[in-house]
Amino acid sequence: MYKYCDFQSVTKLLYSGLIKSTIKSYNVMMSDLFGAYNAAERKQAFTSSELSRLGNGRRVPSKTWVDFYQRNDKSVMLADIMSIIPNIVDKASMQKALFELYTNDRFIPDEYMQAFLSNHKPEYSDDNTLAELIYDVLFISIVRPYEEKTKEHFVVIPFDASDYETPVIEQKADAPTVNTNSQATPDTLFANSEYLPPCQHFCGHAPDIDALNTLLERDSKVFVTGFPCMGKSEFVRAYIEKYGSQYKKIGYYFYNGSLRRVISNMNSEVPVSLSDTNDALYLSNLNILRTLDESTLIVIDNFNVGIEDDECVDDLLKLKCRVIFTSRRRYEGVTTFRLNGISEKDGVELAKKFFDNLTPLDEYRLSGIVCMLGRNPLFIEIVSKMLKKGGCNTERLTFELLAGDYTKYDQKVTFTKDGKLIKESFIGVLRNMFGFSELSELHRKVLCMMHVAVEAPIRKDAAIAMFGLKSVQPIDDLIDAGFVSETSTGRVKMRHFILNIVFSALKPDKNTCRELIDRIRLIGNDESIQYDFGDVRNIIAEFAFFPIVKPASAAVDLAYDCFKFFWRMHDVDRMEELNERTFALRGLSEPRQLAIQEIEEAAIEAEKRNYVKALDIQKSALENIMALDDEYLKAEAVSSYAYYLEYSETADSTEELYEAYQRGIELFEGLDLDNGGKVEQCRVITRYAHLLLMTCKTDEALAWADRVVNTLANLRPRTVPRYESYADALYVGGLCHLLKNDDKLAKFELDKAFHIYLMDHKRESDFIEDKLEWVFNFALDVDSDIMRTEPLKYLFEVEDDYDDDLNDDDDDDLIADDEEFSLDPDAFTEDDEEDEDTDESDSSDKIK
Repeated sequence: MYKYCDFQSVTKLLYSGLIKSTIKSYNVMMSDLFGAYNAAERKQAFTSSELSRLGNGRRVPSKTWVDFYQRNDKSVMLADIMSIIPNIVDKASMQKALFELYTNDRFIPDEYMQAFLSNHKPEYSDDNTLAELIYDVLFISIVRPYEEKTKEHFVVIPFDASDYETPVIEQKADAPTVNTNSQATPDTLFANSEYLPPCQHFCGHAPDIDALNTLLERDSKVFVTGFPCMGKSEFVRAYIEKYGSQYKKIGYYFYNGSLRRVISNMNSEVPVSLSDTNDALYLSNLNILRTLDESTLIVIDNFNVGIEDDECVDDLLKLKCRVIFTSRRRYEGVTTFRLNGISEKDGVELAKKFFDNLTPLDEYRLSGIVCMLGRNPLFIEIVSKMLKKGGCNTERLTFELLAGDYTKYDQKVTFTKDGKLIKESFIGVLRNMFGFSELSELHRKVLCMMHVAVEAPIRKDAAIAMFGLKSVQPIDDLIDAGFVSETSTGRVKMRHFILNIVFSALKPDKNTCRELIDRIRLIGNDESIQYDFGDVRNIIAEFAFFPIVKPASAAVDLAYDCFKFFWRMHDVDRMEELNERTFALRGLSEPRQLAIQEIEEAAIEAEKRNYVKALDIQKSALENIMALDDEYLKAEAVSSYAYYLEYSETADSTEELYEAYQRGIELFEGLDLDNGGKVEQCRVITRYAHLLLMTCKTDEALAWADRVVNTLANLRPRTVPRYESYADALYVGGLCHLLKNDDKLAKFELDKAFHIYLMDHKRESDFIEDKLEWVFNFALDVDSDIMRTEPLKYLFEVEDDYDDDLNDDDDDDLIADDEEFSLDPDAFTEDDEEDEDTDESDSSDKIK
């Protein structure tokens, strides 16, 4: 930290090594060290202002002071020096530090240096030799030449050439004349600086250090941010080691909960507590800070609060000097420098420092371990020390890190952080450094639910709905605290490494995720609300795959609810993955579980249009289901069987299909259904209506279709339904009206149906093509020109982008603000059509 053997550096180094209970202040040390001078000049002691300037380089020893020690024998000063020797805590360290201070000064001539080296050694032997060393070091700091840069600042300069003739211990050189009329500005401001050099294991970040300096030159106030234990403090200290020479003054402080207290204590001999309201001291120091320019650097370390949480932040941000904050939080509106983990190469080199010999295999594994630890230097050090102590080997550690559970790492090791020796386990560091104990119950619950449910980035509004939050604030809090990452588009997720930390520290279980489980099941069982949650397929998939629900039977029920969600989305890949992971990985054997497995397998085959195979599997499932005490599952299974029977074209007669659908409808009508059950019942009725339509029972089909439309529209009367079951009912009704030559109603219902279809299916998909084909054929049968009217005509023009217009990224919900949704076609004017296109032209909630 010290560059020259000047008066400020020597006296500060001496003071830092004294027993403070005996020599209580810098002033007391100076009065003891220069007692002979005070006695000769008939001074009781140095004044506070004089010492403050001497201690901070704003004044050098006066001419009378220099003359006194030049004309008197060195025994005069040695006697004073011997009085403080007993109060030095570590004499060996003091001897070495003063020796290095002198020998590292590049302004001291070779002849002076040779004389010093011939008289002194860095190793302590006795008090007399230490006193002689202190004398030579202190004497040169008094008599060496200084140059006045400003009225308040002096710097050391090289000795004159004439000074080279005699060693410094013999030399009686004149000191420069000091302007004693300069303004007396207090300069003990950074006397209580808490600077520590970088730890001995610091490595990496060389380009980042240069980048930080460039950023400080452009914006003098910078917040260095990053995850806990990422080495932000060590990084800033390394910056000071490299670029400290460009600053005249550096003040380094650890945030203690109040910037007011930090600033008040910068030079206070009696610490100011939080309860003190000494505004005079704070304002006095702040006024001094306001006089400083960019040649001064202030560091506020561990500032882990929001800018709005400390009233004095603005005071520091308005200063002319440079200020660095380190924090694990996220900030907006200020200049930030995000510090990520060290490189993989540096991480491996850091780990290797703790081993004597590593096998090539161990070195290879260390590379993977470094990456799994987020390239976090402190974690790498702790885990490396664990490996060295024999708590585990690289093979076991690699396996357990992949499993993501760090609770097994309870072996304590000793390491240094912020200059303090700490003995703690890896999991203990995670809990403490990430501040899990400080989190509220709500924040802990949100973290658990995000760990279970969120793998890919999701929109905040979807997360709010899924987690049952009243506002976005808890998620923003976790973003600010560094747990959750936010993309430039406002989506949120947790990094994989943070997911593992959350799992290890909080152990998400069924109880903490109860609300999430309930909402997942609600979405799975009630198609009518799926758009309330946005595109939540990734959430549902991750949640379904995560083995949080116990016992296995409950897990299967939950997975089946999730499966039904993907089934409605026609997401056959997710259906297959979920079915395999639910059953093949659990090895289940209970009749109900086996029946559900077969129901899912039949659904997968049906989505692939293998209806004959789907029907065979469903028959097997029904044999198990009909023996169960689960009437709702029976209704679902029988209804699906009717659907597969129809499309497999294996029914002996149309009457058999009628009876199959009617049986499913009867089973549903015998149940007390919630909204989700009503939607499922309506799905079956719509399929039955479609069968009636295809078998020329148009009036009967229309009656059933209208019943479904009215039922679904009244489930949530203020919101226009936007899901496929509702669209299917509109579609069947529209075809019925088309056959009955009621083009106005047909156009209205088919237009609404295709609006919904095109949110989930591409215009070129088989699904849309099949639907359009029936419209086209029916229109030809009755000689209707419906496919040539807007907006339906766009569906028949391949080159048109009608479907793309419906699938833009910012779709607003179709909300009936003041009236219940109505199917009155007379109210549907051309202006309404244009408004509908406008409303649905932006869609970010669509399910692709």
